Amino acid sequence: MKKMMEMARHFFNRRGFTLIELMMVVAVIGILAAVLIPKIGGTKDAAKLAGLDSNMRQVQADVHAVAHRYRHNAGELGSALQSVINGENGSDSENDINNPFNNSQYGATLDNTSGAVVIDSDGSGDETDLEKGQILVIINDDDSATDGDSNLDSVSIKPYDDNGVIANQVVTITP
Repeated sequence: MKKMMEMARHFFNRRGFTLIELMMVVAVIGILAAVLIPKIGGTKDAAKLAGLDSNMRQVQADVHAVAHRYRHNAGELGSALQSVINGENGSDSENDINNPFNNSQYGATLDNTSGAVVIDSDGSGDETDLEKGQILVIINDDDSATDGDSNLDSVSIKPYDDNGVIANQVVTITP
């Protein structure tokens, strides 16, 4: 009993941790970090893809909003869609579409790859210069109209994911 009392007194009179105790704590923290860091990194990528999906849905809603007005004049649809996406029709400019992957591309551009949304008004579908996070809107028209105007055939919306290739959610809208 005396020996146990002496061990207990020695244990409670210590003023610090032993080297082995400190090494065990560092090892446990290292193991926890190794488990948690990959999960946190995946969350950031998932958020970027969710931002791209949100942009895609916004562009789809904008196309639905204006396509029926320009179904007999597809040539004007590109500039009208650009105005709607960029908020030039009096809408709230805080809802601008931006590229979730680089945060440097905003709004829509017509036949130019500098915006978060690229509107291809001639239907060529040139996808060579697009970057991850951009959305390509291709306006396909029917050139068989006799009055000089072209009828709107369809509008294809193609988002580009984090690898810079077409994501699996291409949407085609036919008015």
